[in-house]
Amino acid sequence: MMVLAALIPAFSAKGYAFQTAAITPVILLLSDTLNQQGFDLVLPRLYDSLIGCAIALVAGYLLWPESWHTRIGDRLADAVADAAAYVETAFAPARPQHHATERHRARRKLYRDLSTVRSEFQRALTEPPPTGPLAAAWWPLVVAVERIVDATTAARIRVDHGAPVPDASEVAAVERELRELSEGLRSSETLVEVHTELPGDESGVLAPLRQEVRAARAIAGPDLR
Repeated sequence: MMVLAALIPAFSAKGYAFQTAAITPVILLLSDTLNQQGFDLVLPRLYDSLIGCAIALVAGYLLWPESWHTRIGDRLADAVADAAAYVETAFAPARPQHHATERHRARRKLYRDLSTVRSEFQRALTEPPPTGPLAAAWWPLVVAVERIVDATTAARIRVDHGAPVPDASEVAAVERELRELSEGLRSSETLVEVHTELPGDESGVLAPLRQEVRAARAIAGPDLR
């Protein structure tokens, strides 16, 4: 009982079948302790579990054909496009005092969206093919996008503390690369064409950001399935 009970939370995160495999023996042991029915309880409980699996598969998956064509790629593409917009906003030319407020608002919204994307991907990892395998393949890119946002925020903070403002062409190159990545995610499950050359000062504030963008584009290369 102690071993099986400890497995329940670990298996629950992996999906209904894993959860059932851990919970069913626990329920059988508890029921036998209370009712003393012995093996006679095993088969009815097994039938109930199989019926539950069938209901989950049919009602939650087979009846919804559109779920076979996962939308997680579109959700990730939206997050990448938002990251590109955040880069533009973070290093836009100085404007009135509302510019800082706009930047903070965009950053908070982007972090909320990334949290939603992460939760969606974690749920998708437990789904049947093609959603589960595709989510597993794209999961490193979710982490890479989060690192891009963090690098953008860090670069902006350095500028606020006196570091030289990056050239507009450097900002535009990073933004363009992210938008190309976003469009590639929308149009294909495999990004064959990968651009990793980003011009700029390797000692400037955008150097870490360019490195994270290169890493993201490398993840989204021809091996992505």
